[in-house]
Amino acid sequence: MSTISREFHEFGKGIASRLAVMEGRIRDLERHVEEKDNEIEDLTSELRDTRDETEVEDINGLVIGVIRARLRGLDISEEDVDRAHRLPGQNNRIIVRFVRSGPNSVRDQLMSRRMELKHHNDLFVNESLTQKNVLYRSLLDANKARRSTQFSQGGDMYISKPKNLALARA
Repeated sequence: MSTISREFHEFGKGIASRLAVMEGRIRDLERHVEEKDNEIEDLTSELRDTRDETEVEDINGLVIGVIRARLRGLDISEEDVDRAHRLPGQNNRIIVRFVRSGPNSVRDQLMSRRMELKHHNDLFVNESLTQKNVLYRSLLDANKARRSTQFSQGGDMYISKPKNLALARA
């Protein structure tokens, strides 16, 4: 009977030590959850403040007004803009998605006339090339080094070699 009692006592000690370890883990997880809850609460209040600011500002109206003022003759209306919103960050850039793209669309007319904005330092229009950013950045570096020139149109990227650059053999 004493061996059974001893084994039962050792089993109880093992369970107690495992329980202590599990309780420690639970405390750590609870602390972690509390920290995340605080972060989420802070983010929620920041989001609420940002949303209040955004709701006050009519981004679509702002985009349409600026385009009409800077690019006279470009016929743009509320129906041409699918959505527009500010991107997070310090400079609060605005990204716009147009309802239609393609020949004679407002989007393509805007993109073809964007060089007219060259003298307006406060406005820059560019295509969003997020999937091709790495390639596009390398092309920009090549342009700065005068090895090539490139541009984008309709979501496609084009590159041309300067006339005075000879082809190198690999």
